[in-house]
Order: sequence, then structure tokens, then C-alpha cells
Amino acid sequence: MIQPEYSLFGWIEIRGSGQFTVLLDPSDQWIASGSDDHTVRLWATASGRSLGVLLGHTGSVRGLAVTADGSLMASASDDHTVRLWNMDAIGFRGGRRIYRGHEGYVYDVAFDSSDPTGRRVASVAWDATLRQWDAVSGETSRVAELGSVPACCLAYSPDGSRIAVGSSDRQIRLLDGATGQVIRKFSLSAKGAISIAFSPDGKHLAATQGVDYLRPDSGSAKVWEVENGREVAVYNETKRYLAVMSPNNLYLAITEPNEPHIIDAVTGKTVVTFKGQGARINRINYSADGTRFLTASDDGTVGVWNSKNGALVKLLKGHSNKVYDAKFSPDNKSIVSGSNDNTVRIWDAETFEQLIELRGHERYVYALAISSDSSMIVSASGDHTARIWDSLKRNR
Repeated sequence: MIQPEYSLFGWIEIRGSGQFTVLLDPSDQWIASGSDDHTVRLWATASGRSLGVLLGHTGSVRGLAVTADGSLMASASDDHTVRLWNMDAIGFRGGRRIYRGHEGYVYDVAFDSSDPTGRRVASVAWDATLRQWDAVSGETSRVAELGSVPACCLAYSPDGSRIAVGSSDRQIRLLDGATGQVIRKFSLSAKGAISIAFSPDGKHLAATQGVDYLRPDSGSAKVWEVENGREVAVYNETKRYLAVMSPNNLYLAITEPNEPHIIDAVTGKTVVTFKGQGARINRINYSADGTRFLTASDDGTVGVWNSKNGALVKLLKGHSNKVYDAKFSPDNKSIVSGSNDNTVRIWDAETFEQLIELRGHERYVYALAISSDSSMIVSASGDHTARIWDSLKRNR
């Protein structure tokens, strides 16, 4: 078997020690990062070449979003603004809009994915408001008052008719996407950061808290019917949950070592149970065809499992410390893992042979992304860098 070769052809250094966000555009042509140095930085994924620095924000850049065609990018900042950048502009300069109006840190921003032109943009901020913007005119189309507590995250429903907003008061507010009016509120009780997601068909809304895989907190989760607000599933705070997306379904995984299993987020029924790793699981990811899933574990292994019966297919051993992320490549030919041992490792998805060990990071690797053609890997690390690894085989 011919083994693929990977080389590090560039890395992204995020200046500053605060929070930052990294975004890969839909066409895999460029990578953007937001940092506490008030900038958005851009790189070409094909060459690793710096494309420039987007200046203008006067506060930390906490959120990035891009339209489906990659032509427009929005950045949310602590300077109380959202800025819209025309990614087709020469040198990524000019053609930008600044959205002003928020009176607090802007924590999240999102495009309405049902609108491929990216005309509808929404943002939430510390000032407890949701603002919807017109990406063409730069004008605020509507403002929704969310009470007196900061808003921290948002999600559009697949058809754009609803917007869900999570706040620090542990409330999830469901808004009408056209009017901005609050339709109903949902409550969570657990501490920790809120994450929210609509099901692929838009009929259900799920929210989880306390599921940061770098923290051992217990978590909670709830699922509601979007149409009538009926609570259909509640998961208590004594267990730790991860949100898991298969190709067709939204699941929740209970990741404690003594009882790992995956449940249907709506019905609460167990989909599959699995045993074979003796430590806490940090990430679960499905293969593109949904037949297998991976578990990244604190015991330094990557589990490969049969998604129908939960049988352990293989336990991948090689990392010398906790594994924080593991993903199948889109073509299902490779498995990529990132670890607290500062390495990224590539495995053959059929023979499970370790193909290569990628070194360069100075601290733990906590997140991975793989290009749609499976030729490039982006690794995000605690050393404040994201590194781009390119398969030499692609260029032969």
C-alpha cells in the first residue's frame, strides 16, 4: 500500500492570549481567524500564503461567519460592531461594511443559510439584543430586545423562519425570523456555556450546557418541538453529554467511562451502546456514510465503532496522552486524530495502520478540520496556532 505523505506548508499564528475563532471557507480556498489583537487574518489554504490582515475592529474578534458561496464574511467584536467583508475584493481590502448599533460585546454572528446570497445576517451581544442586518445596504432591518442579560449564541433554523438565541440567564428564546418577535422561551438549569442547534428538518431544537470537552463538568440537555414549544426530552445534570451529528440525525452521547452510549435526542431512546475505552470521551464523530463512529478518549486511544451494534472495530493506540478530537476524512479513507501529546496522527481507515505522525505544535491539539477533497488538514492548538498540513500526493 502506498502511504500518503503530508507536509506542513504553513501555520497560522494567532497573536494575543485571549479567545479566538478560526473559519474555513466553503470552497476550502482561504482560512480566517479572529483574535484579541482586534484583527481578522486570512491565509490561502492551497499555498499557506498570508492574504492579509483585516483592520478596523477596536476590540477582540469573537465570532466569524461566511455565506454559502464564500463571497461575504461577517466578524463580531467586543467593540460593539459587526463588520461585513467582501471576500471577492482585491487583496481583501475595501468593500467592507461596518454594522454599528450594539452597545456591548458582540458574541456571535450568523448568516441565514436558507439565503445563499447572504443578505440576511444576525448578531447577538452583551447588550441583550439580537440585530438583523441587510448585507447589501448595511442597514439594521430589525432589533429584538432579549431582556436584561447578555446573549451569547444564536442559530437559524434550516429554512430561516426561526432564530434561536441562548443567553447567560440560561434561557433559550425562539424568535420569528421575519419579525424578530419572541415566540416563546425555553429554560435550562445547568451552568456552563450554551450550545444550540436545530435538527436537520427544523422540527426540533436542542440545547446543551456544560459540555466543554476540556472541562470535566457535568452537563444537561433539553429538546423541544419548534412548532408548539413542547418539551420532548430532558437530560439531567448528573451525566456529561456531547451533541453528536450523524449524516441524518441529531444525537446526544453520554460519555462517562462506565456507561457510554448514544441516544436519540428527541425520543431519548438508546441508539447504540459501546464499551472498550476506560476513560472519559472528549469527542464523537461519525463517518460520512454513517456506518462507523470515532471516539477520542482521555486514555490516549481512538475508538472505531460499528454504528449499528456498537461493536468495537479497532482501538487505535499511538498517542501518549489524551486525545481531544478524531475525524474521518470525507472520502472515508483516513482517520485523523489530535492529542494532548502535541501531535496529529493519520491512520488508514481500513487497515488501521498509523501512516504518519505530524509534529510541530508546541501544545495540545484540540480541534481538527479536513478539506472537502480530503487533501488538507487544519489543526488548532493551545499554542495559539492553527497549522495547515497538505498531502504531497495531491501535487504529484
